[in-house]
Amino acid sequence: MLTTSRGWCISRAARASSKRLFRADISKRPPQEARQSFQSFQTLVQRFPKSPYAADARQRMIYLRNKLADYELAIARYCMKRGAYVGSGQPGPGRDRNL
Repeated sequence: MLTTSRGWCISRAARASSKRLFRADISKRPPQEARQSFQSFQTLVQRFPKSPYAADARQRMIYLRNKLADYELAIARYCMKRGAYVGSGQPGPGRDRNL
């Protein structure tokens, strides 16, 4: 399935490039690829719920949702460290509450 392949490739590339090239924690990197992967897997699960790939897509969605939450926590911790207490508790423009 194209949707599964697309989501898997995007999430795999994001993890591999961040870890190998930059030796960075992926929860502290901008999450565009993770969001794209999540949306691709979500499309698969919604359009083909009985597909043999749907269970794997759900597990990958859980992983990506947790990584996106880790990114949100990294932002809040950074704001707290800088003393921007109001900024650490407010949602930013790129935050998606519907995941």
